[in-house]
Amino acid sequence: MFSMKSRVNTMDTVVQLHILSYEDGFLEGIIYSEYYNRQRKFYDLCGMLSAMESLYDTLSFPQATYQHRSFTCATKFRGTPQNEEMNSMARRTQAKGEATFVIHVQFRQNATWQGTIQWVDEKKEQHFRSTLEMLRLLDDALADGNTRVDWEDIEISQG
Repeated sequence: MFSMKSRVNTMDTVVQLHILSYEDGFLEGIIYSEYYNRQRKFYDLCGMLSAMESLYDTLSFPQATYQHRSFTCATKFRGTPQNEEMNSMARRTQAKGEATFVIHVQFRQNATWQGTIQWVDEKKEQHFRSTLEMLRLLDDALADGNTRVDWEDIEISQG
């Protein structure tokens, strides 16, 4: 069993997204939740989105303005405890052609997500107004290195 904080705040919805491979639009990687101190591997886009949505539903934050009707039990964010390899993953990404992102979903309104995405390797950030826009930013960053979006440069503290 693992311990949880008693209160959830907006920073608890921040996830680290480590892309391990991206080929022909298909991605594979690991999502890490600092709140739960757990990581979850995904093998496709649907798996990534399902894991993130499961995390937000488990936290009940950000509160969704739209709920899907369901006749099954709600799924909870499950994953394996963080290990030492996760701590060094961001440092190794550039050498292996991988990428690391920090995604902060601040709202779940109009049946989609709004928030910010940081491209850690390039020290850049962009706001997104929908899940589709977030996915297009990911695709743009991973596709071929020729970004079409004007990502904003940011200062990322190393502490």
